[in-house]
Parts: sequence; C-alpha cells; structure tokens
Amino acid sequence: MDKLVELQEYLLNNATKMTEEWLALRTEGKGDYSSDAPQKVTEKLKQENLHFIKLVADSLVMEVCYLEWSEKMSVELANSKTPLYMVLENFRKSRKIFWDYTVEFAANHPFTTWELGELGSQVHAIFDEIIEIFSIQYYKVNQRILKLQKNMILELSSPVISVTPKIGILPLIGEIDSNRALMIGEQTLRKCDELKLEYLIFDLSGVAMIDTMVANQLFGIVKALKVLGIKAIITGIRPEIAMTGVHLGLDFTGVETYGSLHQVMPKLLKVTS
Repeated sequence: MDKLVELQEYLLNNATKMTEEWLALRTEGKGDYSSDAPQKVTEKLKQENLHFIKLVADSLVMEVCYLEWSEKMSVELANSKTPLYMVLENFRKSRKIFWDYTVEFAANHPFTTWELGELGSQVHAIFDEIIEIFSIQYYKVNQRILKLQKNMILELSSPVISVTPKIGILPLIGEIDSNRALMIGEQTLRKCDELKLEYLIFDLSGVAMIDTMVANQLFGIVKALKVLGIKAIITGIRPEIAMTGVHLGLDFTGVETYGSLHQVMPKLLKVTS
C-alpha cells in the first residue's frame, strides 16, 4: 500500500483523538473557541474538526476543493462574531497536532529524510492553501455584513416622518455624501409614494456642509417628487451652506425654502386642512 494512503488511514483512524487534543488546548474566555463554551458548541466544534481532519488527510492522496468548506465556515464564524486572529490561532494548533501525528506515523514507517521533508512541505502547503482560501472568504463575508449594516444605518438615517396624512418631514442630520444622497433618494421616493403624501419638507438644519454633486442629487429627488405629484420644500439651510451654495453657483430658485419648520408648518397645515 502507498505510504501516503497508509498515512491518510492513520490520520482518519486517530481523528477523534486528535480532536480531543485540539479541544484540550482551549483556554478560558468568551467565544466558541473558549473552554467555557456551552456543550452544544463544543460538540459542534468537535464535528467540524473531524471534518477538517478528513479534508486535510484526503488532500494527501487526492485533489480536494476547499472553497465550499471555506465558504460555509467563514459564514458561521463571521455570524458568531469570531475574530480572525482567533480562527488563525486554532489553525496553528490544528497544524501542529496534524504534523505531530504525521511524524509519529513516519517514525514507524520506512521514510527517508528526503521523503519526510517532502511530506512536510506537502502538509504545510495544504494548510497554507486552506488558510488563504478561508481568509479570502472570511473577508468577503465580513464585507457583505458591513455593507448590509451600512445600508441599514443609511436607511434609518433618512426617515420620512408623516406629521399629517398629507405632510411629511425628512430630517437630515450629519454629513451627506453621494452614496447617502442616492440612498436618501431611493428611500424617500418609495416612502412618500407609500404614504400618499402631497408635501415633503427636507429639513437641513442638521447638515453642516453640502457640495455641488450632493446638491444636484437632492434637486434630482425634488424633481422626481414633483413627477409623483409631491411638492418638496427645503427648510433649515444654514448660513454657511447658503454662502457655499452661492459660491458654487447652486440654484435654489426652483425650490421653495424657509428658514425653519416653524415658518412653513402653519402655512401647510392651513393649506391642507
């Protein structure tokens, strides 16, 4: 029998023992990889490590695709908020145990020094490739999570508040860049259409600065609202924004503006009553 096939069988036969040794290396603390993790989590880790040992052992004698395993594990670990450094630490522990058992096997079989060196290179190359693929997938998953969280924050940061069945207010606070302006447009048009509003007040009293690109995007929202039959009104333009607008050549003539909500609300309430 080929020595690599024998090694594969040896590792699979000792997989449970290797896993117990790996679990015994856990330390106290928080997270799934700590010794304080619930028994249910520990059992899940055990099954995952057994599968991982099989993945590596099979790689010694056949071509194995690590992508599916990496995608599954990266999603689980990212959702459980397990930091990457902790995952890499456990890869290191797994690598050492795997190599210790490989050396133990080689000590009882006729391996030359050159063959053992080649075997070492193969084992470490397998681990390196798995870690690289996993790290890429883990990064992608976290980027998707961050994007979803950012979109959620942007959505919550541009709420259309219905003050009467016909009047809505969109209070804008903080810095508005082109991405946020685009999100504001999408959310505002949909919400105004759902609420069947006739007037929407853009309150900019919480916005400190605005540039030409963002202003043009906001004017685009105003025009789109007009197509839907909704009149847009802007209130709370700060003096610094007004001055910047003049210098940049921003044209506010096509939009009804007021210094504050207090100035426009009585008029609108009267018109819509």
